[in-house]
Amino acid sequence: MGKFATFLGIPGVLLSTLSVQEVRALGGAASIEKTLAKSIKNLASVPPGYNEPYEGSGFVARWALKAPNRTPEDPILLILHGGGYYLPALENHVHAALAIARLSDVKNISVLFLDYSLSPENPYPSPLQEAALLYKQLTEIDKNNNIILFGDSAGGNLALFLLLHFQNPHPACYVLAEPVVKPKAVLLISPWADLEPTPVGSFDPKLGTDLITYRALDYWAKTYCASREDRLSIYVSPSQADERLLRKAVEGIKLLLVYGELEVLHDACAVLAEKIGAGAVVVVEPQGTHDSILTENVPLPPLLQNSFVYNTVVGFLNQVT
Repeated sequence: MGKFATFLGIPGVLLSTLSVQEVRALGGAASIEKTLAKSIKNLASVPPGYNEPYEGSGFVARWALKAPNRTPEDPILLILHGGGYYLPALENHVHAALAIARLSDVKNISVLFLDYSLSPENPYPSPLQEAALLYKQLTEIDKNNNIILFGDSAGGNLALFLLLHFQNPHPACYVLAEPVVKPKAVLLISPWADLEPTPVGSFDPKLGTDLITYRALDYWAKTYCASREDRLSIYVSPSQADERLLRKAVEGIKLLLVYGELEVLHDACAVLAEKIGAGAVVVVEPQGTHDSILTENVPLPPLLQNSFVYNTVVGFLNQVT
């Protein structure tokens, strides 16, 4: 195994042997509302607007930080969390998001979590539909025009879907009115860019360098999206999109792509980076494994346990906002 051997206390090689319900039980929360409530104990102080709902139709979202007297021009760090599309946001997501907001120089920033529906109860395309409706509420109804998207793992998949959906609308999702208010910046951490990979290269089941295995990914992918044809579509596997589509989707957006040298998703992230080309700042974490901004769990503050990824994300935000 790589430098992180466990996730939620589970050895990586055992993840695929547990049911969705068993892994969820180890996570200890069923919604972002409950996760935010649990996370209070590790916060030095409770941020303004903490755990307040963001109202709208067709989605559930809650603030982790709502800047006082915010205006539509003030930045919103919109968190699309990872978890294989079957886990809710974890306490680590809350700590990571608030740490990024606190450490950056971005003024009057707020932090908003989408609490998207989970598989197997609500499989594809439910999370996509909810993300599109939240984006409609933020930009078309409430006129927010300074969105920063953050997506890790499955959340990175969801962020990439939104970017492609703006240009090539998914037939089952709300189509945003033109001109679409694109995000000012997008932060992708170990995005799950290919849900139907061939088990070679970084996806080779025998490698054992990451806490996430090919077998686990395959199980989660099929739980989320049963149809192989859909898993090969650009809306489920964004790295399947051609260069033209991807470069058009990120046009005018400051995009950061971070992934680990040792992670199982390495090769799909590398394909994504090559297709996007100069439209992305690409950083490969030396000896890094999957989603390492989350996998070390020392309460924040006072210490940032993964300085490489935090410093990369915060430094990028400071440069582009």
